[in-house]
Amino acid sequence: MIEAKKQHYSRLEAKSNNKTTRRWNILKKETGKVHLVEQLLTLPVNDEKLKNPTNVANAFNNCFVIITEKLNIR
Repeated sequence: MIEAKKQHYSRLEAKSNNKTTRRWNILKKETGKVHLVEQLLTLPVNDEKLKNPTNVANAFNNCFVIITEKLNIR
């Protein structure tokens, strides 16, 4: 089991462009110190769950644009 984990993480690291970030993410995952934001960042929009932070930000932006247009605020 331990050897399989080592091989798995070695493959992930080999594919990664940013080895330092990959190593920190592995450490956080293995120690259980993943930030809450990393675990819960999803936003349901039109029967779809957005997970990408850029898509979440764009969805909020669109919401505020629509609200201001409906209220005719300039």
